Amino acid sequence: KGAQDIAPGDHILMQAEIQKHVDNAVSKTINLPGAATTEDIETCYRMAYRLGLKGITVFRDGCKEGTVTVGRREDALEKFVLRRGEILPRPVSAHGMTHRLDTGCGKLYLTVNYQPDSGEILETFITTGSDGGCLVYTEATSRLISLAIRGGISLEEIVEQLQGTHSCPSYMLAKGKGKNLSQGRSCASAIAYKIAAIKAELKKQFSDYNNVAGEILVDDSLLCECGEKLERAEGCLICRSCGLSKC
Repeated sequence: KGAQDIAPGDHILMQAEIQKHVDNAVSKTINLPGAATTEDIETCYRMAYRLGLKGITVFRDGCKEGTVTVGRREDALEKFVLRRGEILPRPVSAHGMTHRLDTGCGKLYLTVNYQPDSGEILETFITTGSDGGCLVYTEATSRLISLAIRGGISLEEIVEQLQGTHSCPSYMLAKGKGKNLSQGRSCASAIAYKIAAIKAELKKQFSDYNNVAGEILVDDSLLCECGEKLERAEGCLICRSCGLSKC
């Protein structure tokens, strides 16, 4: 097979296996068909980030005039997707936060782990308090949420499904008695509402951080000798104008 015949996900998985044993950055070109969209390219970069890669380059067939076109003409009619059912491995380390949920059966403790550099949610852990609900049920829910996230299902879809569950009699009874419970009408929906709130909080937190970082990076020290601004790419500073590179 040629490079263009290998699925993008396999390109990345192969590179990840090599990167595990190399301290410096390993980079390669991920070949995409001409029909690839910006979302497909984003999927490649996110997958590479989750697997701990330090650099990749993507090339979409036919993206530039004068370049060699590879692959079959009918490739342009095919929708590019990563392999269905592919599960990304669990990260070696991640940051997390734990929140208490008050439900109809007692207390639950929801831990959400996320990428420290992007705030992207990676997995969940749910445990019950001494007066909590079914331990096996909450563990199963937590495992399925984590599996769905690593399987590429959007967090919005997961939250929507959990929020759509029916009302729990214990939840409704406790609310009727005036107990102050977490938002929702069941343990599943309470978990969903809290995950959605955590995602919004992380999005704001990392958006503010990136804005500040962007302001810091725009200074005279990052100007090239030709007068143009230097850009960061694959761990180096490069000038798009004169081609200068500093690593």
